Amino acid sequence: MTRRATALALALFAGGCYRYSAIEPNDATASSEVRLNLTDAGSLALVSTLGTSTAAAEGRIVRVTDSAYVIAMSSTLKRTEDPTSLARTMWAGESVSIPRSAVAGVEQRSLDRRRTAVAASVATVLGVLAAKLIVHGVGSSSSGGDTGTPVVTP
Repeated sequence: MTRRATALALALFAGGCYRYSAIEPNDATASSEVRLNLTDAGSLALVSTLGTSTAAAEGRIVRVTDSAYVIAMSSTLKRTEDPTSLARTMWAGESVSIPRSAVAGVEQRSLDRRRTAVAASVATVLGVLAAKLIVHGVGSSSSGGDTGTPVVTP
């Protein structure tokens, strides 16, 4: 399997199997995997914690209070020069408190069954093709020794 095919398969499994769906802010509970979309003012207020141009914070909710969400950070989404795209910055699970007043909306992460089925199908096809290439490569690389005489079995 080529590196490009391997990278494609990993991309399908890594990001393609989940989706984010909007939920009511009060429905976000401990252990939920969420994306907290920040207000412009919230983004500015959190520059010292999340860095500049942060549009959203992703992670697992550790605790919800009346005034804040405490999340174990998995990544932040940053605005780029291209207004249609965001850059992801990975985190290592650091606990961050994000004031509710800084949050414009909450989205919950969930398994996307259709994308998962497509990713599994693609991976299966790639696996079968790789196996065929390996078997064909091994079978055709035998060196000489065949005299061409038929083998007779009783």
